[in-house]
Amino acid sequence: MRYSSISAEDLLQDLSRRIRVLDLKPGSMISENEMAEYYNVSRSTIRTIFSKLEQMKLVTRLPQIGTFISPFNLELINQIMYIRYLIELDAFEKLIDKGLSEELIQKLENNIKEQEKNIDIQEYENTFRKIDDDFHKLILNSVGLGTLIEVLSDHSIHLQRWRNFEVTACSKINLIVNQHKEIFQTLLDGDFPACKKIVTTHLMSIQKTEFIEEMKLKYPEYF
Repeated sequence: MRYSSISAEDLLQDLSRRIRVLDLKPGSMISENEMAEYYNVSRSTIRTIFSKLEQMKLVTRLPQIGTFISPFNLELINQIMYIRYLIELDAFEKLIDKGLSEELIQKLENNIKEQEKNIDIQEYENTFRKIDDDFHKLILNSVGLGTLIEVLSDHSIHLQRWRNFEVTACSKINLIVNQHKEIFQTLLDGDFPACKKIVTTHLMSIQKTEFIEEMKLKYPEYF
């Protein structure tokens, strides 16, 4: 695809998207010339965009060598995920304390039905991610914590890229759906210890050493 015209902002968004969905894979080299031709813009425009991507820690620029898509920064991802984990745990505990409204129960049931309809798809980003996100947003918004998660927005692309990789590499959509159903049941039961156990497994897979080592062996260039 060759672009006839694209703004700098749209160009940044599109390159960010391609990095997020692993169209541009971690560790791969990207060329100013190739990107300038692909997007039909000047090299100076591409250079400016590369600088912004570098500030976002999405690319690494090596003088006299080239520009590379950044590998997964496990420390950064782990820290961001841990903040999200704490926010969500607080939300689950608050929700159990106050109880679920009939409206929320209905919305969560409908969301899980949508998940089940898409349980066999292999692609996460375009179809399943929104349903997944909506499940968590319903719970966060119900206790007034929906906007708090936005503190992670500047780095959310790192989480999203990791999630795309993790789900695709391990075919985890079926597991995600089952974990959401278990979380929902613990909320209905008012069982916070059980909820915490499932949420820890659900959100903190990046802390599983065996899983990380297995992925490093399969995809060494990604790390």
